[in-house]
Order: sequence, then C-alpha cells, then structure tokens
Amino acid sequence: MPVHLSYALEKEVDTIVNGVMTTVRGKAPIPKSPYEVLAAKTETRLIKNACAMAGRPGMAV
Repeated sequence: MPVHLSYALEKEVDTIVNGVMTTVRGKAPIPKSPYEVLAAKTETRLIKNACAMAGRPGMAV
C-alpha cells in the first residue's frame, strides 16, 4: 500500500496497475481458486484506499 500511495500522490500518474499478492489470508492465490478471486479483490480495495488517502478517489485502477 505505501508504494501505491506514493504513485497516487504523483500528479503525472492517472492510472495505477495492481501488483501480485503472494498470499491472502495466509493462503497462496492459486489460479482458478477462490483465493485468486479474493487476492484480486483485496488488491483493488487496497489500491482504491491508497488513492483516496492521496486525495484522488476517482483514479483509474
């Protein structure tokens, strides 16, 4: 989240692309598993929170 926040604070940045979580709730996000979906949703939520903290809540993800 600190990295996404620093990107959101840059005026030149208009979109943030998510990274890849290695674990979510202690489990690996194995493709085609519920944990893969949970990881994607968690990544998106964290990025949106970072954008809101930076004062740019409508930034594209």
